[in-house]
Amino acid sequence: MLSDKEILDAIKNGLLIVEPFDKEMLRPACLNLRLGPTIFEQVQKGLIDPYDKESMKKCYKRVEIDDTSPYILKPNAFILALTYEKIGISKSLGVLLDGTSTLARLGISITQTAAIVDTGHGFPKPRRLTLEIKNNGLNPVKLYYKMKVVRMAIFRLEKEASFGYDEKGKYKDGSVIPKPVKP
Repeated sequence: MLSDKEILDAIKNGLLIVEPFDKEMLRPACLNLRLGPTIFEQVQKGLIDPYDKESMKKCYKRVEIDDTSPYILKPNAFILALTYEKIGISKSLGVLLDGTSTLARLGISITQTAAIVDTGHGFPKPRRLTLEIKNNGLNPVKLYYKMKVVRMAIFRLEKEASFGYDEKGKYKDGSVIPKPVKP
């Protein structure tokens, strides 16, 4: 795992892109990322078939937030949200996401199963990360635009990957809404 000094070196050497970069987000061994303005709420639709593109359409409704209108995440609710920062990860780095301690203590989880950000995500053209946020607590919780919501731990790969996510990845186009699973 990279230290704060190594993270700064990776940014300086073009191996990690963070736009905009705010040194205040740097921690001893990770980089905090903030909640962006775009949230996708789940819409109750009935049975969804992950193999069927038609059944997956309109599963989410887009919601925008700003400095004056926080998002209220109700108990047991699940949303997709984009980070404020755009990220680019070279083929020589790996990234793990982890929710912030304060939000975790309120029952909010930031990743459901997708804690790994693939090598080559947003590289060389950075893009936002999609977060899978769930309120596991008993109370509604306000989520604010640009609040710290996730920590990004960065690792150096022993050998550079042979290809990056944006060369072959399913969501390389930046889409957020789920795409069908291939049978």
